[in-house]
This record gives sequence, C-alpha cells and structure tokens, in this order.
Amino acid sequence: RMKMDALDRDAARLGIGNIERHLPSFLPNDLASALGAMYVLEGSSLGGAVIARALSKIPEISETGAFDFYTFYGSELGSMWTSFGQIVVKFVEEHGQADALVESAKKTFESVQAVFSQSLESVA
Repeated sequence: RMKMDALDRDAARLGIGNIERHLPSFLPNDLASALGAMYVLEGSSLGGAVIARALSKIPEISETGAFDFYTFYGSELGSMWTSFGQIVVKFVEEHGQADALVESAKKTFESVQAVFSQSLESVA
C-alpha cells in the first residue's frame, strides 16, 4: 500500500492522473504463498532501481522527479532485499514448502503482469 502512494505521486508528476486499479487474479492464502508473492513484489524493487537510473538520463522525465515508486527504498534497497531473502531461506529451511513458494511466485508474476497490462490500457 505504501508503494501505491509512491506510484500515485509519480503519476501525478507525469500528468497521468489517477491510475485505474485492478485486483490481481491471484491472492496468497497461506504463509508459503505470501512469501512467494512477496518475493516477486520485493524483487521488482531491484529492477526498479535499474529503470530509475535509465529514466533519469532522459531530461523530460528526470526534471519531473517522478521516481518515488522506482526508488522506494532508496539507499536501503540492498539491505531490505538481503533481509527479505534471509526470511525466505529460514522459512524454507524450517518448514519446507519451497515448491509452494515458487508456484506462488509464478502465479503472482502472471497476475501482476495482467494487472499492469489492464492499467496501461486505461492510461493509453
């Protein structure tokens, strides 16, 4: 939810306005599934840092300052990812369920991809 506020701020800075919200088709129903979903969502922060660097080189985008979503964790990105990774490893070591976690990650990725596709259609 906190990241949605960052996305809304960036959209406003870019003049996009309100982004239509779509519910994901997959929602986790246990801890293994939740960790798999979080793996995808938190992992996207790493890709966001790469995207922010590339976008910052485009003057028309850079001058808007619309990087809240892509740089959400700022200088804490590496440590946040490491901490989360340790939680996942500990869970799998103690409870197994690696297959359920991976399957949830796959479903989450597909669901997020569909949500973003629908949202982009509403903006275009």
